Amino acid sequence: MLWLFVTIITLLSHTPLFEQHLLAILPPIVLLASIALWQSITGLFTWQKSKMNEKVFTAIGACFIGMYLLSLPNMVKTNNTTRDVRTGGREAEAINFLKTVTRHDDNLISDNQLLIFMAERQAPPQLGDIAQVAINAGRQNSRNLISLSESYSVQAVASWSLRLIWLTEYEAWLDDNFLTKRVWDGHHIIYFGRRFPKNNPIPNEQHVQLGDSIIWKGFHVDTETPFQGETLPMTFYWQAKHKPHQDYTIFTQILNSHGQLVTSWDAQPLHGYLPTTSWQVAEIITDRVDVPLPDDLPSDIYTIIIGMYDLATLERLPIFDSEQDFIVVLEIRN
Repeated sequence: MLWLFVTIITLLSHTPLFEQHLLAILPPIVLLASIALWQSITGLFTWQKSKMNEKVFTAIGACFIGMYLLSLPNMVKTNNTTRDVRTGGREAEAINFLKTVTRHDDNLISDNQLLIFMAERQAPPQLGDIAQVAINAGRQNSRNLISLSESYSVQAVASWSLRLIWLTEYEAWLDDNFLTKRVWDGHHIIYFGRRFPKNNPIPNEQHVQLGDSIIWKGFHVDTETPFQGETLPMTFYWQAKHKPHQDYTIFTQILNSHGQLVTSWDAQPLHGYLPTTSWQVAEIITDRVDVPLPDDLPSDIYTIIIGMYDLATLERLPIFDSEQDFIVVLEIRN
């Protein structure tokens, strides 16, 4: 009882108080419930020898336990309903969006850790809690978050619970280091699409011009285990030679040794949130693509090709100084 009393007093003096803080009273309540359950069970076995007051307490305890067991199905149903409400609407969209624009091994940062957890992603282990009380006390600050974002190559940041807005230096860093963002209701923001670090070498650097304004600069494809899993992750690097005047769609295709299409993925850059007309001249654009794979792929030599086309006319951009309208990225043996 003393444990429960001290916990309740501590919670009442805590500011701000959120629902998750009430979990602190769970251990003493479970302990008290266990004691009550044990006394009720022993009371039933010694019913004949028990005094009247002991029989009354045993009967009351048995009634409470029975009522609790009968209410369990409704409690589970209510919990599921509450979970659906709390992760429904805007939050459900944000969770699905994070799953779309990030990968399983990506590090994310958010002032609402539930979003990261529900999206099945991870946060930097040294992040800690981005609570308002921690920000006010100076335990969580912009310098720390910038350091973690750079050290762990954070691929998305969800400013969701109106706490990161107090860290203006970090917000400025986000605007400088991410290519784009998605905004809900003007206040809930997910930054994604990390800018390519200046002076860093581009993986498998290339220089292939499409049309008169787009240059393909390089790629990264995991060729160690190419066809294990539901998707094949790829990363392509692009650059605008001149300001593009049209929004082009990027196609990524995998062909078998007979030149037949096996699978493909078509989308505007960064899932449509960074159209080519918004590209800045000379800036490296990192576009991560997860191409879906069929369940069973036979052993073969597969070719990955990419290119761009105008969605309105389906006309592909020609490759400069070539008669082709696609680029051969590489061949992979499965």
